[in-house]
Amino acid sequence: MIERNSSPPKIDADLKKTLKHLANEVYHFDSKIFRSVAILLLKPGIMTQRVPDISNERLINPFKLYLAINFIFFLLIPVLVTPQFQVFNFNLNSFIESNQHYQHIIEAEYTSKHISDAIYAERFNAHLKYNQPALVVVLIPIFALFVSFVQHWKKRSYLEHFDFATQVITFFLVLLLLIIITFRIFTSLFNFSGHLEGILAIGIVISGMIWFVVYLFLINRNMYADTGYKAIIKVVLLFSGYLFIFSLYVQFLFFYTIVALKLGY
Repeated sequence: MIERNSSPPKIDADLKKTLKHLANEVYHFDSKIFRSVAILLLKPGIMTQRVPDISNERLINPFKLYLAINFIFFLLIPVLVTPQFQVFNFNLNSFIESNQHYQHIIEAEYTSKHISDAIYAERFNAHLKYNQPALVVVLIPIFALFVSFVQHWKKRSYLEHFDFATQVITFFLVLLLLIIITFRIFTSLFNFSGHLEGILAIGIVISGMIWFVVYLFLINRNMYADTGYKAIIKVVLLFSGYLFIFSLYVQFLFFYTIVALKLGY
């Protein structure tokens, strides 16, 4: 008779080593995220200047931090979104409800495809939901070009401007999460009426926008050494430019999705 070994098979030593290494990497990556986000929020622009800390694996590279925050942001937004904060909750109706030109474009699209408007809307929204997290990255090189224009006299490299843009957009995503989380905490702890909820939402948004402007001032001072009236002028330009570029991103989403549907299904 063939004797069967009843003892469980031993885990290969290489597999143990790989699992241990993976667990170690996850642990250190998590700790680096918290440390990097804290630096991002409290010491704008310092991450770029503290290159030795990044090389010593104390902080995450700014672009890697952006990728991590982008993933977390779009993972949490569907859960956190409220009627007062429809952040990145774009859909076909939100694009065409107040824009007749867009309505005519959409009507022509589903008529040419010989499908109902409901089916086209379903496909459009599915594409939109899938593409918008990836397309946020388009903001970074475009905003970096705008920063290079504002900081033309500084004679800095495009990579430095790219670094600046990456940190600003990462901060913006974190700020949006903090705004919505703050609103959810207050409304869960206190019984606000509909009118008071609206006032609370406006107050939190205004506070967030003030923080964003202050952040632009601090990161601009730390990375480009701008002070005085020049710093104020540049912060106004950067804030206005960022809002304009973000609006372009929204329009890009609309037309990109139309093209994707035209070339796809």
